[in-house]
Amino acid sequence: MGIKMKKALLVIDMQKGDKYTYEHLYERKKVVKNIVKLIDAFNDKNYTIIETMMWITDKKNSPVYKKFPKIGNPKSKGAELMDELKSKYCELRIKKENWSAFYNTELDAYLKRYKIKELYLTGIHAGCCILFTGADAFNRGYNTYIVTDAVSSVTDKKGLEKKIEKFEELVGYSITTDSLLKKLGKH
Repeated sequence: MGIKMKKALLVIDMQKGDKYTYEHLYERKKVVKNIVKLIDAFNDKNYTIIETMMWITDKKNSPVYKKFPKIGNPKSKGAELMDELKSKYCELRIKKENWSAFYNTELDAYLKRYKIKELYLTGIHAGCCILFTGADAFNRGYNTYIVTDAVSSVTDKKGLEKKIEKFEELVGYSITTDSLLKKLGKH
């Protein structure tokens, strides 16, 4: 598939995680369903889709591992992509060792190479990996959106809303799946 300029969907850390994380994501089924819709729409429009995975191979130098040693172990079943997303096409899969998808990865160079200016963030966790990736995108000049009904965390509705508000306050804009589909001409 070729790449159209300007837009990219980032699917952040949609890995199985441990039993607690996977089963207790707020509105997990709805979030996964919306991400699948967006992946299909971005593929139909020939826009870029990038997946990230927490994948810690350098435990000694990973700030995340130092604080949370059970996260991102590539040898664990929890590091696998969620079953619902395994068959979905993406152009780039980034294995990261920190919260931000920009930290020591090829993401920024890839986006610049293809002149991508708009990023739509989906996945988990809204108050951590999505917020940190969004902040780094903001600092690099990208127009950054959080897709409010395609993100989750291990929280309740009120907690998730606070995380989304923090994202809007500090780094970007919010949009729903339906609004983004309309913007793409898919609704």
